[in-house]
Amino acid sequence: MRPRLLPPIPSLALCGLLALTAAGFAQLLRHQVDISPLRGSAANSQSPAPEDRSLPDWDAPDPATLTAIVERPLFIEGRTMPGDIVADVAPEPLEQAPEPVIEEVAPPPPPPLDYGLVGVMIAGGEKKALLAHTATGVQVWVGLFDKLASWSVTEIASNRVVLTYKDVTRKLALYPTD
Repeated sequence: MRPRLLPPIPSLALCGLLALTAAGFAQLLRHQVDISPLRGSAANSQSPAPEDRSLPDWDAPDPATLTAIVERPLFIEGRTMPGDIVADVAPEPLEQAPEPVIEEVAPPPPPPLDYGLVGVMIAGGEKKALLAHTATGVQVWVGLFDKLASWSVTEIASNRVVLTYKDVTRKLALYPTD
């Protein structure tokens, strides 16, 4: 016994339905729509040509009769012109706020410079200084114009380093005198 995929009657019905759908779709594709103006069509043969269709003569009303529209406009609340709402009154002058007093505030103190000079290296025109953090002992090499904790290295000599923060200057000596 052979297995059938579909029973014979439903499969024939399904094939017929598909054929009708395809035929209807093909008919839709073949159908052309006339998008030309109706000017030359038989349905519009009694109406005059567009050149013959002109607007009837219209006599504009006398502007003097339209004063009510100007005096009481439709789209303004209260139907009065803004000039009628505010009579010729000058606005009151605004009160002047007192000038703010600017107090001179002392500049903030420079950040702490917790470094000591450990050594200086000058070789071939290049100058480097070895600085050590006083609390942690971490050592760092700095060159001229390098930044260290917001301080800028402005001078390196054989026995000292000069650091600047804004207008404050600190000198670190290789051999402290105190």
